[in-house]
Amino acid sequence: MVKPEVTTDNPLIAHPERWRCEDEDAAEIEVSEFLYALVVLLKPRIIVETGTYTGQTTRYLARAIQQNGFGKLFTADPHPRCRAIAGAELFIGTGEDLIASISEPIELAFIDSGNLETRRQEIYCALNKLSPFGIIALHDTAPQHIYGGIERDFDGQIIYCNTPRGLTLLQKHGSLKSRALSLRAND
Repeated sequence: MVKPEVTTDNPLIAHPERWRCEDEDAAEIEVSEFLYALVVLLKPRIIVETGTYTGQTTRYLARAIQQNGFGKLFTADPHPRCRAIAGAELFIGTGEDLIASISEPIELAFIDSGNLETRRQEIYCALNKLSPFGIIALHDTAPQHIYGGIERDFDGQIIYCNTPRGLTLLQKHGSLKSRALSLRAND
């Protein structure tokens, strides 16, 4: 059931009730909608999600892949509260183990699981498999979360989206430069 956002302790948000959520653990509906739009815009072939939970964001990602007509979605949770989601491969286990098992470059990763150390390991694992122009989206990065600031160790492009729980996008440095160089070399 959708209701007004329940997270009210982000000091940067004056009106958290303007956002919507299913419950206090699921991502804001607007975050799921944003990720849907990102998939439609960027057309990634390989998407990874950690922290499946009830599958709310998973369903948005799967619908975007369906709209694109291609792509694979891998989602992981040690204790998911859903059994299966059409268009997604559900991995029962850690995001780190899932990411390690993927042989193709990851073009979009949504990290929304576990404790700080779990997320840190998932980020490092995803960075090692991230394609040029690939993006890692971190949820729960608002100032009130212990995860806020995890991106400080990251050397690349960082965009913070000010939502009640926070969403931060990471893209490795050099993606644009290395792509431009390879395009020039092919001219």
